Amino acid sequence: MSPEAQRIAIAEACGWDMNPKEAAEWKSQQERHPWCKSPSGELVIICGSDFPDYLNDLNAMHEAEKTLVDHTGYCMELQHATGGLPLRFNLTHASASQRAEAFLKTIGKWQSEAKSK
Repeated sequence: MSPEAQRIAIAEACGWDMNPKEAAEWKSQQERHPWCKSPSGELVIICGSDFPDYLNDLNAMHEAEKTLVDHTGYCMELQHATGGLPLRFNLTHASASQRAEAFLKTIGKWQSEAKSK
């Protein structure tokens, strides 16, 4: 799964609307800029400063983790993503990208490379 696809899937799971109806007229005027709607309802152009970088920012992943319902499944996926290290180690030392992979697998949005091509 490409980093961009991971980032979009996590954002959508966290309440970002990647194709808001409210932005339709803006899009026709400014086709070069992709608009989205933040979880707070604000229309923003997708760019690095407005859109969370879940794969590199632990704070963004911590916010995403708060939306999870299946904490046991997430812990199991995190253990797999970190190579089977002990659970306590995983919870404190997993990277943002490892957490992103575990998050997407937990919510059923992870696509293997073969499927995403």
